Amino acid sequence: MLAEARHDQPVPPEVVARLDAVLAELGSGVAAEAPATSDEATGEPAVVPLRPREQDSEERRLHRRFSRVLLAAAAVLAIGYGATQVLPNVTQSGSGDSGSASTADSAETPQAPEVAGGDAGARAETPTPVTDLGIAGLRPIDPGALDRDLAMLRRESARSEQFAGNRGTDMVRCGPADPVPGARYVGAAYDGRPALVVYHPVRNGRQTVELYLCDTAHPRKVFRTVTLTP
Repeated sequence: MLAEARHDQPVPPEVVARLDAVLAELGSGVAAEAPATSDEATGEPAVVPLRPREQDSEERRLHRRFSRVLLAAAAVLAIGYGATQVLPNVTQSGSGDSGSASTADSAETPQAPEVAGGDAGARAETPTPVTDLGIAGLRPIDPGALDRDLAMLRRESARSEQFAGNRGTDMVRCGPADPVPGARYVGAAYDGRPALVVYHPVRNGRQTVELYLCDTAHPRKVFRTVTLTP
């Protein structure tokens, strides 16, 4: 990480100026503590006295202190400048990694399956077609010729004992809720849809015929009613 964060460009002028100011301040402090020994300070020829060991040790201590302070100041300035160069890159890199992680998480998260609409519920409520309930001989009925086809279906069903009486109510799931005494139940295909035709007993020379559709949500409701003559 330190190798990648290394700054190879020249030190900015403001950093150099700050470093020079610190060095000048440190230098002036040491110069004030040091005794004046030059010709310019005394105006007389310099005389180098024999310094005692304690004074020599004190000067060496000051020199070492000055060197350590100088190195520390330079390190502080260098670290401060380097941090301003590294931290923005680290912040940008971290935000990019977070964005990538969020994108990956959203891509791996499976989407919730869609809930089936009302059509599925309607199909579940649809009664079983007449053909699947054991009623054979479905005859197609044309909605445009309803009276004719119902009359023909009545003649055909009269020759079969299968649909006589009230047994049809036990064989289908559409039609009248309560059995109709003396009625005949005949399965048919009304406009391509499973249906049940109920022939009521003849009364006063007239016969009521009811048609129920078996693939609707209300298979017990009369769909069409026709009155036939024998």
